[in-house]
Amino acid sequence: MSKTIYRNFGLNLSEDQIAKIKNAGKSGAIVIRLKKENLHGEHKLPLTNTQIKRIQNAKGGLDLKLSSAQLNHIKTGGFLPLLAALPFIFGGLGAAGGVAGGVSAAVTAAKNAQAQAAAQKEMERHNREVEAQMKAGSGISGKMSTICNCLKPILAKEGLGIRTFGNGLFIGPQSASGNGLFLGPERQ
Repeated sequence: MSKTIYRNFGLNLSEDQIAKIKNAGKSGAIVIRLKKENLHGEHKLPLTNTQIKRIQNAKGGLDLKLSSAQLNHIKTGGFLPLLAALPFIFGGLGAAGGVAGGVSAAVTAAKNAQAQAAAQKEMERHNREVEAQMKAGSGISGKMSTICNCLKPILAKEGLGIRTFGNGLFIGPQSASGNGLFLGPERQ
């Protein structure tokens, strides 16, 4: 007596067909009716070469008879044990995804809080520094000659001159006729 060789072949089974296979008794075979669009899918069943050829040559749907030996093969090592485990697998993946999402949100919130605290600290430091400089009276008035010396070559190319005027800075045509930009203290 030779042992029948089965090859796993993918079909698309409905929930009712899966339940029918799952609940089949050890004593008999079952028949599953398959539509043409269900002749290829993800549910792997142990089929004989004859059954596979019949499926591949089918012009429409067909009735597939599964023997008690095939059913036994399915229940002990086929896809049914995997089907039973699917809710646990997907449930675990969903829970892991939920946990990962929660952890990611917490880490992002912590990083954002740190960045915001650092930005606030820097802004306060900057404001203290500017206020200290303003109170000390250190502005550009003491640096007029340095500014003039730096800007003279640049402005000369444009035909403009620069000179100090009191506590201010005058930028205008080289022949100072009064037209130009005067940067100086506010007059009252």
